[in-house]
Amino acid sequence: MLRHLLRLLLCFVLITTLAQAQQPVARARQSSYFTKVFRLTDAQARHLYEKGLDDVRPAFFTQVVDSFATDSARF
Repeated sequence: MLRHLLRLLLCFVLITTLAQAQQPVARARQSSYFTKVFRLTDAQARHLYEKGLDDVRPAFFTQVVDSFATDSARF
């Protein structure tokens, strides 16, 4: 019985320690260190023009043309 209680206590301590080590989501980085430029096909460009930017699909981000640094790491 004592062994079970000690295991439970150890698990509780480990879980709370790991949970405190995580960065709060509100302070987590929301953007990349890089800006990427993607090539769109004519059909993809027409789709965005007609439907708006809210209808962007993952398939639009397949052909990377360029990328450049826009921010630096902050520690």
